[in-house]
Amino acid sequence: MEDSISGRDTAQEAGEGFHVSLHLPAEPGQLTVLRKTVFQLPRVSDKLKMDLHVMIEEIFVNICSYGYPEGSGTVDVSFDVQDAVTIVFTDSGKPFDPTKDLPNMAEYDIMHTIGGVGRFLTFQLADDYSYEHVGDKNVLRLVKKLD
Repeated sequence: MEDSISGRDTAQEAGEGFHVSLHLPAEPGQLTVLRKTVFQLPRVSDKLKMDLHVMIEEIFVNICSYGYPEGSGTVDVSFDVQDAVTIVFTDSGKPFDPTKDLPNMAEYDIMHTIGGVGRFLTFQLADDYSYEHVGDKNVLRLVKKLD
């Protein structure tokens, strides 16, 4: 594997920004590729990269763990850097809207309740997010403004 991501950076030429798309097996081990991609995004502060890392880890691992209970699948992940970083996860796993049924953290019993905190944190970190089920695809869009 190469040490750098491949993408299109036209910010200096035409002010369009940077875009990279990845097509990955839905396997938790592929998180390394996503981490590397995040930490090499141009024009993104280290603090923002850490927030993005938390967000992508939670979403990607959940897709891998719950999206394909019958076997293997794939996940497409795209990163766009312009005035904000937009990350889009697309998979054809089990339909699931991760933005719904988030725990009420004021009532969350950390000693007896399992799950939901990572999704809650992801959507707290995001400046904007949306989910839609299009055809047979789950499409989750996360947006984080540049510092």
